[in-house]
Amino acid sequence: MNKTLTKLAGALALCIGFAGSALAAGTIDITTVNDKKQPIKLEVPYMPERIAALNYTTVDILDQLGLGDRIVGMVKSSAVPAHLQKYADDPKIVNLGTMKELDLEALMSLQPDMIFSSDRTVRQYKTFSMIAPTVASYVEYQSGFFEGFKANLIRHGEIFGKQAEVAEVIKQYSDRIAAMRAQADDKTAMLGLFTGGSLHVLGDKGRMSLITHDIGFNNQAVGVDVNHGNTSSYELFVQKNPDYLFILDKDVAVGRNAKSATMLMNNELIMQTDAHKNGRVVFLQPGDTWYLTDGGIEALDMMLDNVEAAMKL
Repeated sequence: MNKTLTKLAGALALCIGFAGSALAAGTIDITTVNDKKQPIKLEVPYMPERIAALNYTTVDILDQLGLGDRIVGMVKSSAVPAHLQKYADDPKIVNLGTMKELDLEALMSLQPDMIFSSDRTVRQYKTFSMIAPTVASYVEYQSGFFEGFKANLIRHGEIFGKQAEVAEVIKQYSDRIAAMRAQADDKTAMLGLFTGGSLHVLGDKGRMSLITHDIGFNNQAVGVDVNHGNTSSYELFVQKNPDYLFILDKDVAVGRNAKSATMLMNNELIMQTDAHKNGRVVFLQPGDTWYLTDGGIEALDMMLDNVEAAMKL
């Protein structure tokens, strides 16, 4: 890492010259977070041309806004969601490593106008900022999934001059979620995440909170840890006995070899629940969309499709 930082510092003068041309075209001030996840004001290029995407959410958003041709580098060595595979297959887009282990030399060589990091790499903000203005791009769940989705999408819209398009996307999804909420307010659910072959139960302010906090299923496990939840016994699901069980298999989503959630949920205890008896054990698909791209425009469309289909069961 020290050698890489030395190379970054040595190349900084070259980067400054390149970035200067981008900044000359105009800049705007936006709010992002630093390496400690503290809010900061940052001057960034307006309508930047060369984008390095260290997350799949930004790739999805730029694709849907008709700006995919501005992506010059992205993480390709992690599992790539199927709806974004065309970018991973594009030889003109440089592979920047995985979402957790980045190729910093490749990133530096691109001389991007802007870098969009992720929740997995936000702590490297200072390093990235030596190369180009860096904005964190991910959904902050604490105020609810949809609020985090909107904030991140609006930030992209401001940077790329796509405010009108973004406003229309938000309106369409707001209306859609409101209609779903009207149908879900009398239904109970629990959220389960499989990781490392273990089942965890999730609360209302973390991953999958779209289903409970926003769409309005009554979560029977309110107050659970918001990251990967608490390791849960299958007895808890029997005890709470919700109308629906929504299950996300992280292991499959990230390409990890482990027993599938479908197999693990096929047990005598789960079969005792009303959710199982009524065919309402819902495996969230595509799992990589729910886990890796949940802040994307197309991703959210697929996620809502998933829940809408479940509500018809």
